[in-house]
Amino acid sequence: MISLFMKKQTNNNNSGFSLIEVIVALGLIALIAGLIIANYREGERTNTIHFSAKDLATTLRQAQNNSLGAVRYDGRTPAGGWGVHIDLETATTSYKLFANLDYDEEDIDTYGYEAGQALPEHGGKTMDTKRGTFIATTSLGSMVSISFLPPHPETLIFDGTATSSEVEILLENEAGETRKVEVNSLGLIKSGP
Repeated sequence: MISLFMKKQTNNNNSGFSLIEVIVALGLIALIAGLIIANYREGERTNTIHFSAKDLATTLRQAQNNSLGAVRYDGRTPAGGWGVHIDLETATTSYKLFANLDYDEEDIDTYGYEAGQALPEHGGKTMDTKRGTFIATTSLGSMVSISFLPPHPETLIFDGTATSSEVEILLENEAGETRKVEVNSLGLIKSGP
């Protein structure tokens, strides 16, 4: 009986992890987390250029809808409808939703944007591209106004000197990725790679 009490009790149950196993597991977790963060940032850059192009296309559609709905600007329906103005000499990270108040079919100087036609208190606005993206070029040069003339709306694409049947607007991010927005004279607006 004494031998029962005197017998050293040993527990050979070796459950748990060794220090080496814990260090290896933490190293693998850190490596996987690093890869996920790197891919997340790459995806975020791709998403910002995608969303900037979608925002521009949406603003163009808003101008089209404003023209169709005869939305008023400063108490009057714009004769030249609503449009979007891009001027790369002034700003590459913004564009304007404007009401073409002074449009006259006989006077080409009235086809585009003029100061005071995009005031927020009357329904106009200046839109900014997403952080890290900018408007790189347009197929018509550094300036273009795209107007949707009521009641059809007929699409008027004007580069400051002449009209065109289509325009391609290229957006770019800091990594050099691009997206384009295309508008044609029938009012079709496309956004894509």
